[in-house]
Amino acid sequence: MKAPVKHSPEIRCRDCNRLLARGALEAGEIELQCPRCKTRVHLRASRPSQAPHDGLFGDRYESEIPSSRR
Repeated sequence: MKAPVKHSPEIRCRDCNRLLARGALEAGEIELQCPRCKTRVHLRASRPSQAPHDGLFGDRYESEIPSSRR
């Protein structure tokens, strides 16, 4: 017996309702342009602090480590 398939959230154009992407935005922002009607769709993550640290902006815990241990 197969397990039920979870459907990812759909990202659709607000004007023509064309499907642009599937999935959840974990961090940051993204801007998409609908290929059908050329409308720009700007999306932001609902909880960017939940995303894993990627190292692009430095380590936020670096200042908590004593300099003698580095």
